[in-house]
Amino acid sequence: MINRLFYLLLVLVIPFSYAQQPPDPYVFIKQVADATFSRIKQEQANIKLHPEVMRTIVEQELMPNIDLEYSALYVLGNGLKTVPKDKIALFTQTFSTYLTENYTSIMGNYKDQTVAFEPAKSQSEQSIVNIKALIKATGKQDISVVF
Repeated sequence: MINRLFYLLLVLVIPFSYAQQPPDPYVFIKQVADATFSRIKQEQANIKLHPEVMRTIVEQELMPNIDLEYSALYVLGNGLKTVPKDKIALFTQTFSTYLTENYTSIMGNYKDQTVAFEPAKSQSEQSIVNIKALIKATGKQDISVVF
């Protein structure tokens, strides 16, 4: 159940279309998370009256920072070999809807908890960096999140 400890893998990927060097992933993730959680906190009364507002927040704050094609192909893994090329775009769109719905549901449990990020580590030429965080609430188990 949601009240129990759960683990969320949030696949946020910095787009590689930057003309200069991509931003530090720790700074980037913290900025995206701070903006998302801040907006959820500001909109709590509105979310309570109109739960669909959470979906709008997810669509506006979180989803633009996800490399959907990369994430969808990553999820497919070796299964990518069995998917017809003309179906990949449909899978990516369906995957986007799936992520939006899941993030909307999960983020709906955020009620002004504290989010603590792990200290930045050296990336040393890594193309994928996992950034751990804990969502902490008084009297409840921490929620482990990996960005």
